[in-house]
Amino acid sequence: MKIVSGIAVSALLLAGVARPQQAVEKPATEAEKGWVTRVFEIQHHDVGTIAPVISQFGVRLSHSPKLRALAVTGPPQLVESVGEAIRRLDVPSPNVELTAYLLVATPRAEESGSIPPELEKIAAELKKLFRYQYLGVLDTIVVRVAQGGDAKALTVTSPLMRIPGLVLPPSRLTLEAFNVMVSSRGERRVIRVQQLRLNGVVSFPSSASIADPQRSVAPLSLSQENVGFHTNLDIPEGQKVIVGKANVGTAENALILVLAARVLD
Repeated sequence: MKIVSGIAVSALLLAGVARPQQAVEKPATEAEKGWVTRVFEIQHHDVGTIAPVISQFGVRLSHSPKLRALAVTGPPQLVESVGEAIRRLDVPSPNVELTAYLLVATPRAEESGSIPPELEKIAAELKKLFRYQYLGVLDTIVVRVAQGGDAKALTVTSPLMRIPGLVLPPSRLTLEAFNVMVSSRGERRVIRVQQLRLNGVVSFPSSASIADPQRSVAPLSLSQENVGFHTNLDIPEGQKVIVGKANVGTAENALILVLAARVLD
């Protein structure tokens, strides 16, 4: 009887438990009548990056990073404005091409280096300013990087300097560019490199070797030198910027870095 009684009591208790209520959709307020909902697919960027910007329009917003989609609810005209903003924001990040020219210069060599046409103006300015007799391109490094990205290139160059009578070993240099961004300055685009680094170890003849390249004394005296450039810079598209120069061997000889950048549309 106790068992039966317990079951009966339990049944009575269960009968008194309220059944779960079905979810009732909240009716639209007077202000929300006529609102529409549109789902926008985000193709090129992270949904979580675009969503905070769209939320500033005052619309109801939900997003799914997995589906790469934004659901926007609001007045039709405002939702249309949101769609236009998304079309402007969700575009492929531009790729940037950085070209680094490594120039080597000395006032002591008898011959002149080979300079490509695009560097003739800069070469003339450097020769006039520092009285270099020899100015040539040691190497050209080209890297491509997406906006906001980083790039790194390693180069093993030809001998650091072509001085008559001297045979020099190659140099090893590493070029790194961090957080490369594209912005506009008036009608011209500007490529900003948050941090540019050029590091390496180069071999260079001693001062006596340079002063008398035809000497018969052996062995040739060589020194290992660390060179480096660390800087932040803005590069107007279509222009070439002299990043800096590092002395090698003696105070008269230099490794010069010139950088150019363009946006690959």
